[in-house]
Amino acid sequence: MSENERETRTPSQKRSIAKKNAVVATAKEMFLEKGYVAVNTNEIAKQAGVSVGTLYSYFKDKREIFLHIMEDCNTDFRVICEKNRTAFDANDDPRITLMRFLDTMMSALSVYGSLFHEYHTHVANSVEEKRAFFAGQNQIMFEIFMGLLDSWSDKLRVANKQVATLMVLEWAFTIVDLIAENRHPIPPEVLKHELLDTVCRYLFH
Repeated sequence: MSENERETRTPSQKRSIAKKNAVVATAKEMFLEKGYVAVNTNEIAKQAGVSVGTLYSYFKDKREIFLHIMEDCNTDFRVICEKNRTAFDANDDPRITLMRFLDTMMSALSVYGSLFHEYHTHVANSVEEKRAFFAGQNQIMFEIFMGLLDSWSDKLRVANKQVATLMVLEWAFTIVDLIAENRHPIPPEVLKHELLDTVCRYLFH
């Protein structure tokens, strides 16, 4: 039977749920430590204390385990963003509010750790799949930032708020991703403040 033909089940008993959770938690630790490519299902099962057959009763393959973990991270990301939405007070100095916005993005993206990079590099099959997978997160950040721009209408030098939001979010995600994964020798605070300066010069008179 091929991987795609394996039948999986959703556990309902506490013992079975605990075993599935152990697989997920163990796999996440291993993916974070070794990367997606270097991990296999036999190792995950052994470290989780379950049989390989038990692992395959919950997940078709390693990729499905990884995507399950990423979905959990997606949920955590949305919770953090929604929880902090009220902290973005457009009546404050825009620079202060923008820094809070960037800090929230960093906090939200930190739930992925290196899994974010692993997903983009080794797991996603296409650009379209990536866009669909993160559509919910992107929409939340888009709505929040558009709300800020609407409140700052009299201060803005940009004419098209939707384009401005897209531009700023693309810059922000790139820099925040670099910081979250520690993939650049420039100190995080330097990167954040340079990004902030760039965004302020772009948006405001």
